[in-house]
Amino acid sequence: MEKIKEYNLLRLITDAKECNNAEIKRFYQSRILESGSLQLALKFAKEVPDADIDILQQKIIESGSPIWNYQFVKDVKNADIKKAEEVVLKSCHPEINFLFAKNIKGADIKAHEQTIIKSGDAKHCRMFAQEFIEADFKGLQQAVIESGDVKECFEFAKLPKADILALGQVVIDSRDIYYNYIFAETIYGADVDDHKKILEDALQTQYFKENRVKIIKEQIAELNEKATQLDALVKRRNEKALKSNLNKPPVL
Repeated sequence: MEKIKEYNLLRLITDAKECNNAEIKRFYQSRILESGSLQLALKFAKEVPDADIDILQQKIIESGSPIWNYQFVKDVKNADIKKAEEVVLKSCHPEINFLFAKNIKGADIKAHEQTIIKSGDAKHCRMFAQEFIEADFKGLQQAVIESGDVKECFEFAKLPKADILALGQVVIDSRDIYYNYIFAETIYGADVDDHKKILEDALQTQYFKENRVKIIKEQIAELNEKATQLDALVKRRNEKALKSNLNKPPVL
């Protein structure tokens, strides 16, 4: 029965698209609204010429659904962005806040940003910092740090201007062997020695099968080599800077 009902409602939308009689079109629209289907209300608004956008959108707004409110203003021309945005902001749905800010022209970027920061959702804080040049980078970064999400701290550390040591400290505190290794191995500016120590401690305090011990020892050796290379790089830069300063004429 539900399938038949859905088919009949979809047929109404098809008929409404081809109908030139305003009264009949209003009747079809009322049937769609009575069905309670937000998907069909959106479809009617999107596809039927001269559909009453305000009434159809009001149905979506009253649902309180952040997803359908976002989808409505994304797909329907002349939809009321601000009314939909109020619902999305009130819902505190980080993913939809991000998508609304990214894809809807005229969105209140700062309002969505603050909602995401307050949510503490590390993934969307990081995505927001990546997407928007004007973003509150420090505020978003702090939310990621406070979340304790090791994966997102690692991903955030790849961004320009990221505080590598603060993000790396979250990874160190987690004592996660995998992320300590890849953080030290791939993030320029990481404290290689401190991350390496987590791997060394793990070998002393945890039981691993032989093949895993071999892998961890190889990773420690790689980090030792990396630390040596970084020390040499710093030494060369210091020597170059000293030589450059010696060649400068004295300030009189």
